[in-house]
Amino acid sequence: MKKNLLWIVLAAALVAVIAGAAVLYNLFGKEYAGENLGGMDLLNAQEKYRLRRLSQSACKLIRHVEEELAQSRFVPERLEWGLGTGRDAPPLRIPTRRGVVTVGGTIDRVDVYTDMLGRRYVRVIDYKTGRRSFRLGDVLWGLNMQMLVYLAALVESGEGTAAGVLYMPAAEPSVPADRGADPASILEE
Repeated sequence: MKKNLLWIVLAAALVAVIAGAAVLYNLFGKEYAGENLGGMDLLNAQEKYRLRRLSQSACKLIRHVEEELAQSRFVPERLEWGLGTGRDAPPLRIPTRRGVVTVGGTIDRVDVYTDMLGRRYVRVIDYKTGRRSFRLGDVLWGLNMQMLVYLAALVESGEGTAAGVLYMPAAEPSVPADRGADPASILEE
């Protein structure tokens, strides 16, 4: 099932790179609306706009992934990888004075690289759809540790040696503006 999802993502990537967001919207957006939202005819103008923006964001993300993979020896191996009891992999187990704490979640993407000596390296990719940014200071203070916890769980379960984490923006920036606003002021914003 997960391999099929990877192939669907790769097919969408090919469409996005070759044809762009408009074709992606026509192929996948309308199908999504038909299967999940009652069809395009039931959507108001704002909902159709959001669906088009989502297609644009997906297209931008796919191009970003394509550029990133073109310059890396890492290969995507898993998508939406669940950590926790009864999921794809066990949770991270952290011993404390009061007992063991287990931490789980869902990793957006796990990439692997195997070197010439057969050593396997893993990295965790997180697609950021919000405005929250990564700050090293947060990690030093024990905040914003999600991706490092995921990486530790992969290493603890024998998936490979930790290679790092990568935060990848997955949304088009949006700026509120009045109708008829000067394009230069919008870009400046």
